Amino acid sequence: MTSENLTINTPTGSRTITNPLRRYVFRPGVGGPDFPSDEGFANAPFTTRNGRAQARLTSNEASINDRTYLLLTRQTSYAPFSNNAFVDSRGNRFDSLESIHDTIHVLIGGWMGLVGYSAFDPIFFLHHTNVDRLFAIWQALHPNSYVGSQVNDFGTFTIAPGTVENVNTPLTPFHSDAGTALYTSVNARSTRSFGYTVPEVRDWGLTPAQITANTLGAVKALYDPNNQFTPRGLSASKRQAGSSNPNVAITVPAGLQKGSSRSSREWYANIRIDKFALPSAGSFFIHLFIDNNPSSNPPTPLPSDPESWLTSPSFVGTFVVFSDPAMSNGRPLNIYGQIPLTRRLVELYNAAAIPDLEIATLRPYLKRNLQWRAQREEDDQEIPLAELDSLRVSVVSSVVSQPSDNGRFAGGNAGFGELVDVEGITEGKVGGAVGRAGNS
Repeated sequence: MTSENLTINTPTGSRTITNPLRRYVFRPGVGGPDFPSDEGFANAPFTTRNGRAQARLTSNEASINDRTYLLLTRQTSYAPFSNNAFVDSRGNRFDSLESIHDTIHVLIGGWMGLVGYSAFDPIFFLHHTNVDRLFAIWQALHPNSYVGSQVNDFGTFTIAPGTVENVNTPLTPFHSDAGTALYTSVNARSTRSFGYTVPEVRDWGLTPAQITANTLGAVKALYDPNNQFTPRGLSASKRQAGSSNPNVAITVPAGLQKGSSRSSREWYANIRIDKFALPSAGSFFIHLFIDNNPSSNPPTPLPSDPESWLTSPSFVGTFVVFSDPAMSNGRPLNIYGQIPLTRRLVELYNAAAIPDLEIATLRPYLKRNLQWRAQREEDDQEIPLAELDSLRVSVVSSVVSQPSDNGRFAGGNAGFGELVDVEGITEGKVGGAVGRAGNS
């Protein structure tokens, strides 16, 4: 992200090179109507990133880890997995690959935070390579779900608004030959068509069931190393010391396990908002916080300086709106995301702030202590929540049976219960739920 030079291994030994991912130097310099006129971008000699990009990513590392694991293992349908606007079969599973993708773009900021210009930043290609990798992993876990038909209400440079897209829609501008033929989702479905795979998907000489099993094992090793879906949370003391390492795991506390299935309850915040809620602001953040205060005390105020929010001990995670006003056709486009809350709640349990993670305990606790704030990406300034009329934050929960061994389906994969709305938490707060799950 920031190093000027890198040391790499070559066939003739190690050598130091200029870091190719740090920035792109424009040759000749940029200018004119095709480039942003904002301060810091106009006539820029090279691409830049937000000065707090690394701190933003570090603060959200644990949240992104948990979101990735949940998305890969819990979302079984391609349409809601792939994009953050599809609603027909989403239910309460609000997260998507697009939402996680957007999160990285806007946390890095600078050129990466500009929809129309982000590809000038070399980190764009590393980021999109990883998005491709996550998609390949999900395909190996859920090989029977793929592109269906969906209306593109907003259109693109090459697709008219209102077009019904499907698996045969040309993927402009990517040509599959030297002539006029374009790739479609049919012939771009597998990485094997392009002669490669990803480390987690060993797809040669195995049955589909074996590929799925092996891929799940790789996912667990990366995102859930203790073979327990939740409770990968940190201790309160480490969080307060500023650590947010998702690889530091804890055992599910015995007090949170119910019966022989060793089940525990998981918690999530669902977020819905119009992608073009702030035409003048472009991209922005919704940050979530859970305070540690008993019923006798009012919630602790967040730091007055928004730049300090992500280092607050109560910080949980960030939902991102990656937006360009030029993309709007004047109609709202609701997008969806989900931020796991369980990691923070297990910290509070370990700190003896709450006795368990059951609904009867957490409904009043979260009603009192769950907060959210909005913040502009470009200048880090707070956005008054009253300006976000379309914002709806709601809370859902499910029971998860912890695995008893390392087998693929014989207990090795946590059993996810249905995500149910937990009402009475965000209602009455600005941007909170209105009716069931905040969808009205």
